[in-house]
Amino acid sequence: MLAHRAAVPCWTCGLLIVHREWQRDLTTKIKLMEAAIAALPEELRAAARQPDYEPFPASRQMWTLTPPIPGFQEQQQTATAATFAKGNRRR
Repeated sequence: MLAHRAAVPCWTCGLLIVHREWQRDLTTKIKLMEAAIAALPEELRAAARQPDYEPFPASRQMWTLTPPIPGFQEQQQTATAATFAKGNRRR
C-alpha cells in the first residue's frame, strides 16, 4: 500500500506532462490555422472560418506506399462468395 502512495505523485506528474504536451500541440495548430486564415484575401476569410461538417466521400481512395496487387480484390471477392455459397459463416 505504501508503494502505491509513493508512486501516485510520479504518475500524476507524468499525466500532467502528457496533458501539457497535448495542450501545446493543440495551441500550435490553432495558431497556425489562424495565421493561414489571416494570410487569405479578405473575401475568403469568412468562408474559411466556417466549420466543414461534410462527410468524406465513401468511394475515396486510400493512398499507400506500395502499389496494389493486381487481381487481389477480385480474388478476395470470389473467395468470400464461395465461402457464403457453401454456408460456412463465422459465428
